[in-house]
Order: sequence, then structure tokens, then C-alpha cells
Amino acid sequence: MQAEPSSDSARMRVLLALAFYVYCLTALPIFSAPFVAGEFALGDAEITALTGVVSLGAFGAFVLTRRADRSGRRATILMCFGLLPLLCAVTAFAPGAAVFALAQTLAMALYATLRGVLIVFV
Repeated sequence: MQAEPSSDSARMRVLLALAFYVYCLTALPIFSAPFVAGEFALGDAEITALTGVVSLGAFGAFVLTRRADRSGRRATILMCFGLLPLLCAVTAFAPGAAVFALAQTLAMALYATLRGVLIVFV
């Protein structure tokens, strides 16, 4: 008869799976750039500028990570995972490059926050 895994072990596996998921999502913009450029008829300079603007979302992680320190990491993690699907849907149905950039910038802030907050748990 095997002993059941402890709740700490199960919790660690879930946190590692969530961390892996977040790191995989971070790589998606790299692979989708040619399709985004084609969809919005952007040239090389415009897609590079768009990528730069989206990358600025990492600065939003400073605000959200500070929120996690003050109000609790669990609430911040749940908020980030709750808002990400909404922002992904906005990104998927974005009518123009500006809406796409705004949704992706906010999503980048949430991704960066999750990376910063989850690393503390793992």
C-alpha cells in the first residue's frame, strides 16, 4: 500500500505546472508576430514598434507585484489568471492594431506579475 502524497507535494506540483504554463504563454508573441503583421497589414518597422509597446507591459508588473505584497499573493494570482482569458479574447477579436497592442500590453503585465509572484512560491 502506498502512502498518499502530502498536500504540500500536490501544491508544489500545481504551482510548478502553473509556472510552466505562464512561461509558455510568454513565448507566444514571438511565434505569432508574422501572423499579426499579416492580419493588420503591418510592415517590419510597425510590427517591431508594436512588439516594443507590448513589452512595456512588463512595467505594469511592478505595480501588480507590489499589490501582491500588500494584499496577498493568492488574490493577485487569482486576479491575473481570471483576467488573462478575457484579455486573450480581446486580443483574438481585436479590430485593429491599437486594441491588439493595448490588450497585449495588459496581458504582458499580468504574465510578468505571475512570473514574479509564482517564483516566490516555487
